[in-house]
Amino acid sequence: QGIENLQAYVQSALQKYQAEQEYPFAIYDKSVGAYAGITRLYAYDPDLRIIKMGHTWLGKSFWGTGLNKHCKYLLFQFCFETLGLARIGFGVHAENLRSIHALQKMGCQQEGRLRDFLHKDNVQGRTDILLYSMLQYEWLDNVKSDFERSFSSPLKASK
Repeated sequence: QGIENLQAYVQSALQKYQAEQEYPFAIYDKSVGAYAGITRLYAYDPDLRIIKMGHTWLGKSFWGTGLNKHCKYLLFQFCFETLGLARIGFGVHAENLRSIHALQKMGCQQEGRLRDFLHKDNVQGRTDILLYSMLQYEWLDNVKSDFERSFSSPLKASK
């Protein structure tokens, strides 16, 4: 079931890309010459100038290396400066403390909670989703420069 699920996931992402609904990305770590994971821009509405970012998975050996932050910088730049979007939204499982911390550290603002929104992964019960966002003016006014200051040191090599 693992490879079939992966193939279906990739096929779905590519179909939505061709329909101009989503932008799927592979994450490649040039410092070690290896693919590190995937991420996606989805729920794109060019009329409202909004998009959601998520479905990001990185291999454990890439956690804590700064790669995700560099990736998000490029995605924020693409969304706000190339596409001219006004808003990027994020939804994260309330139990996913690593992702919540990363969003907060990048300057995203929590704006809500959807209670019992999804089934929990691999266990019975339901989980809340926390909603975060980044706005174009926040990016341009200070978040972009905060990212750039933090990049004064190079990426740490993956473990």
